[in-house]
Amino acid sequence: IEGKQVGAYLTFAKGATVQVKVASSYISQEQAQWTLDRELGAHKKLEDTKIAAAGVWNKLLGRVLVEGGTEEELATFYSCLFRANLFSRKFYELDKNGKPYYFSPYDGKIYSGYMYSDNGFWDTFRAQFPLSNILHPTMQGRYMQSLLDAQEQSGWYPTWSNPGMSGVMLGNHAISLLTDAWMKGIR
Repeated sequence: IEGKQVGAYLTFAKGATVQVKVASSYISQEQAQWTLDRELGAHKKLEDTKIAAAGVWNKLLGRVLVEGGTEEELATFYSCLFRANLFSRKFYELDKNGKPYYFSPYDGKIYSGYMYSDNGFWDTFRAQFPLSNILHPTMQGRYMQSLLDAQEQSGWYPTWSNPGMSGVMLGNHAISLLTDAWMKGIR
């Protein structure tokens, strides 16, 4: 079904086990289908996805080893580290050759490369981004390039991308993000 405000309502028998696989794409329906097939596979079960996700998170959280402190302090630290790693939000997709590309929310065109979104930079420029510069320099280099690309595509550095330019933020923290990354050697 296609059209504006199209929806669906489903009911299931009481006690039924239901597994749903969903993918979306700003590029095309074909891209969404390909992503669904690649990411979730034709026969992948929920339990397989949970195990794979736990492995990714354990590897990511294991990049920082904390010694000392109480169990409660360690739990607080790793809980905060988990939340810090929820960003940056990817706004790119992989094509059939594994190359990144994206629909630009700034000019409506398709580009090769990386794009990130869903950040107002309000206070994240103080700690979130400096931490990510240390823990994820490759991703941050891609993020900084996406800021430069957004500026080229829209004429402005993003102030609150959601996913495109909202224009609701006073000032522009993207400049401090680019400066901090540059000073840390991230390109």
